[in-house]
Amino acid sequence: MIGQDISFKEALEFSNKEINKNKNDGTAYANRAGVYMQNGEYEKAINDYSKAIELGIDFIGNIYFSRGYARYFIGKYLEARDDYKRGLDLEPDFENAKELIEEVEFKIKAKAYDYWERGKDELPKGIFKKKGGNLDLVIEYWEKSLQYDIINENIKIDLSNLYFNRGIENYKNKSIEMAISDFEHSFKHNPKNKVAINNVIGIYIDCGVEYLKNAQSKYEAKDYDNTIADATNAINYYEKAVCLKEYSSQINDDFNYSFSYCFTVRSLAYYANQNYRMMISDLLKAKEIYSDHPDFLNNIFVAYYKLAIECYENKEYSEAVEFTKEALKYKPDDKDSIKNLEIFNAALK
Repeated sequence: MIGQDISFKEALEFSNKEINKNKNDGTAYANRAGVYMQNGEYEKAINDYSKAIELGIDFIGNIYFSRGYARYFIGKYLEARDDYKRGLDLEPDFENAKELIEEVEFKIKAKAYDYWERGKDELPKGIFKKKGGNLDLVIEYWEKSLQYDIINENIKIDLSNLYFNRGIENYKNKSIEMAISDFEHSFKHNPKNKVAINNVIGIYIDCGVEYLKNAQSKYEAKDYDNTIADATNAINYYEKAVCLKEYSSQINDDFNYSFSYCFTVRSLAYYANQNYRMMISDLLKAKEIYSDHPDFLNNIFVAYYKLAIECYENKEYSEAVEFTKEALKYKPDDKDSIKNLEIFNAALK
């Protein structure tokens, strides 16, 4: 260990030499961290304590306490508390452990209160209404307050209300993604706020419907690549709504029909692009979502029929046979498919 009667420069030089001799020596890094601590260079000390922990060292619980102490000095109270608690797990008899934890807990609560008060100073006039003040700053400060006091239910409810009202403002301003984020945060902080999560579902559905309309327009204009892109966006929004279906009655037969129709529209674009495998995948998904989907039988038959011919032309005869058999499941009496099956089987021999 380094003595107490040498200068910081000498102690640092000695520690550096020890590390250079063996860069996998955790004790050397711990010793240099102690040098940095004595000189008030807490960030450097933290880095070296972390390296010592990574490499492994005897009395590692002490190192956690030392790193926690360094973090405490630079105001990283949450991280300091974590280190103290980890240190106590490893070294239950560590001297002054209880006092250190109590001291950092006091700092954490003070920090939470400080952010709460700073948020109140920025609070808009009126009860959670955006009239003056800075709603964004209130949310920022109260989120930080909550980080330091995670069990404060009053902060959670107030934050939920603020997010909800900001979400409404963002939705009115057509900042859709920001509105969604705000309503999701509102629900996260107050799960009893079912209106917030229903707003999210409603926005997802509205966005899905809008993209579906765009996809239909693109398809009519024979812009098939953009039809696929818009239909995919519609599907993504519908899928997000489905993930939240337990919170809403909006996920009903009408929703399922519209959702399945997204896959149908995309399947038609795939057909136009002669991508029959993707067409089949989408048609089966549409059928899964809405079992009474119109035109399914004819469309799925055509997809398998076309794919079988494509495979035959590519000399993939076994797949041609397989897909023709699939087509016949949907139209067992189709004469062309029956004839094709004979041809494809003959090609296999």
